[in-house]
Amino acid sequence: MSRGVRRILRTALLVLCAACGGSGDDAIGGDSQDQTAGETLPLREVSGLAMRDGRFVAVGDRSSTVVTFALKDGKLSGVAEHTPLPEAGSGGSQYEAVAFDGKGNVVVMAETGAIAVLDADCAKVIASSTIDWTSANPLVDGQVEDNSLGEGLVVLDETHVLVALEKRPSAIVELGPKGDAPRGFSPGARASSAFSPPSELVALAAWKVDDAHAPDLSELTIGPDGALWALSQQGNTIVRFERTLRPGEARARVTDHVNLPSDLEGVEGLAFDGDRPVVARDRSATKKNVFVLDPIAL
Repeated sequence: MSRGVRRILRTALLVLCAACGGSGDDAIGGDSQDQTAGETLPLREVSGLAMRDGRFVAVGDRSSTVVTFALKDGKLSGVAEHTPLPEAGSGGSQYEAVAFDGKGNVVVMAETGAIAVLDADCAKVIASSTIDWTSANPLVDGQVEDNSLGEGLVVLDETHVLVALEKRPSAIVELGPKGDAPRGFSPGARASSAFSPPSELVALAAWKVDDAHAPDLSELTIGPDGALWALSQQGNTIVRFERTLRPGEARARVTDHVNLPSDLEGVEGLAFDGDRPVVARDRSATKKNVFVLDPIAL
């Protein structure tokens, strides 16, 4: 990483106070410690990242390989490649998001709408489902774009998930079995059980995201504070949403944001190592593609 990137990261990354309500209009910043240099995962294009109990998992939209790793003193440790998914074709795998369920199984989502649940060892597929993306159209007052689907994933319970629609419109969508009532999101709403979806998931609720600091959404995750956080590739920002998404509400409001340095472009993956954000970018494996950022004071 260049000296310029290190300097910008030290000054641009946020330190949040536990008491701050925040505003989507103002970045929150402060002094931070030395920035960890980038690392390289064996994925050509990292498109999704997740963490549970110190174990990270990453997927890429070019490859069907699933990569697991840990962090030790900000450095990659125990990197392992797993191949339980079908081999990617000429158009790539289109895997855009990954998450853990409440039992440590790994849930992988493709932009095509395919969902695969892997066992905790990433050795085999134990369940699968498909998403009816057209079911989201009436909830977002339009037609979702084929190349703007499923850019982030949060497992809520046995059959419900939240996904991020990338753009036009940017939105957070709750998916579940047809006929189910949406549950929305509240702080700390992590899954405690295994994800066991039906054969098809449909959109049950949607919250549009209309904020200058999040012109698109490229990742969605639950932060250490229990709130929803997202990455915006076009905005080159990390954003935090209001703490509760209620069914029937129309929008998800951005309450805080941090501007990432311009050199750290192409971000598509976000997870947290305690209070340290970890971001991954959609770039060639010959370049650094994972960065451990300075701690956030929550």
